[in-house]
Amino acid sequence: MKRRILWWGVGILLLSLLVRSGWLILFPADPLEPVDAKGYHLLACNLLAGQGFSLNSSIPFCPDTIRTPLYPLFLAAIYRFLGLEPACVVLVQLLLETLTTALVLRLGRELGGARVGWVAAFCYALNGSTQRYTGSLYAETLLLPLVAVALWVSLLAFKRATPGRVMLAAFCWGLAVLTKPNVQFLALAVGLLGA
Repeated sequence: MKRRILWWGVGILLLSLLVRSGWLILFPADPLEPVDAKGYHLLACNLLAGQGFSLNSSIPFCPDTIRTPLYPLFLAAIYRFLGLEPACVVLVQLLLETLTTALVLRLGRELGGARVGWVAAFCYALNGSTQRYTGSLYAETLLLPLVAVALWVSLLAFKRATPGRVMLAAFCWGLAVLTKPNVQFLALAVGLLGA
């Protein structure tokens, strides 16, 4: 029985990876084509070059006060280890989307049992709206697993509140907000539910 469940889990994760890989093959795109992607890339490059958190491509490198820092830092880390190649980021984002599918499975199981988890993971694996983010340098690809983890840890804290669980949930929500600030409203709503 456990082996069968393991194979189902691996199958759903592979489905998620294949759907997103297939999308990238059928609809290839330049990862830097969108305006936001160019900005994130420039921020990461400037961070690596010691020019600070700036969208300027030449002196003066004025700090950017609009964008949140986590996704550019994520890009900078990938660039540091794999080189300044946006295609490497796309590969990491494919893995992040697969991880998000696993987190949706776990969150669904916590909320409604095994069947709900499998259905939720299957639906997420086939989700067409997230596929288009995978091939470009969009912060949503980092945001989605962070929100899934934050929701899961928050749910665990609701079930049995311990200082560690509450602090971990707050930390995960903080990371999500530092990725895309519009998630602050979801974080606030979850926090109010737990109060």
